[in-house]
Parts: sequence; C-alpha cells; structure tokens
Amino acid sequence: MNQFHIFLAIVFSPLSGFAQTEVDVTPDDHPMDMVGTWCFIDAAATSTTKISNSCLTLNADGTYDVQLDPVGRAAASARLPAFQQRDSGTWWVQAGKLYYSSSTLGAGSFYYQKANHPRLENVPTLLLEGLIFCATTAHDPW
Repeated sequence: MNQFHIFLAIVFSPLSGFAQTEVDVTPDDHPMDMVGTWCFIDAAATSTTKISNSCLTLNADGTYDVQLDPVGRAAASARLPAFQQRDSGTWWVQAGKLYYSSSTLGAGSFYYQKANHPRLENVPTLLLEGLIFCATTAHDPW
C-alpha cells in the first residue's frame, strides 16, 4: 500500500515573499540510494579518508537525524545555517533539492548533488550546498 504525507512548507519567492504551501510527498520522494548515514569530509584536507563525526542519517521512512561535531558545525554554519548541533525531522527530495521539516527549526531545503569522492572514485558522496558528505553505510558508487 502506497503511503503519502502532506507537509506544510514555508517557501520564499522573490515576487510574492513568504507563503505556505502543502507538499504531497510519496515514497518515491525518499530515494533508497540516498538512505543511510553520510558524514562530512573536508575536501581541502590532506587526508582523503578522514571522515568527521558530523553526520546526517536519512532513513527510508522519511525521517532524518543530524549530529554535528564542533569542526563540522563550523564548516557547515556558513552554507547550511539551519543545521544545529543536533536535529531531527522528516526529509524528501524534489527537483534537485533535499527538503526537510525539522522538529525545532521548521521547514527548509538545500540544493544537493550525487557525486563520487573527488579523490576516491568508488566512494559515493552527497554534496549539500557544496559541502561533501561521504557514505559511511554500504552504497554503490553513483
């Protein structure tokens, strides 16, 4: 049986300002290839394998959990200001954006991209607003 959720999202349009809209979310909006734990890595670091303790877990049921250590929080704060030290809520993807509805911060979105690690070609990553989150759970390369 297909399930769907309706989320109330607050979106901003340059022409009309802020508006509330209902978003129909289906199971297809939680791609299985994105489900798992993704941890921040610093692409500028000299080590290609140093994965931080700043992680985003996307669950198949449409929930997520974020935990940022001080290093990851400092790196993420400029590009992902909505991420707090710890947060949880629901997630879905549509039209190249990863949307979230946080239990503490409300609704928002990030542009995302699927790519393999810049130096380790067989390691899949999610880029959120240009920040690299490396798969720490089993995933095939993109």
